[in-house]
Amino acid sequence: MRALRRRIVRARADDVSNEDVAAQLGAPPQTVGRRRSRFVRYRIESASSESRTGA
Repeated sequence: MRALRRRIVRARADDVSNEDVAAQLGAPPQTVGRRRSRFVRYRIESASSESRTGA
């Protein structure tokens, strides 16, 4: 699941529409829009800032 979230957020840097990202990743457009909105709202610095289990 985290990998999908990272790909969604990275696609934002390429200025690709939610529908295009959803089609490329096989995810619902609503999921893509929600993830992108959360990223912008909370200004997540990077996907690597999440704590990892076992690290």
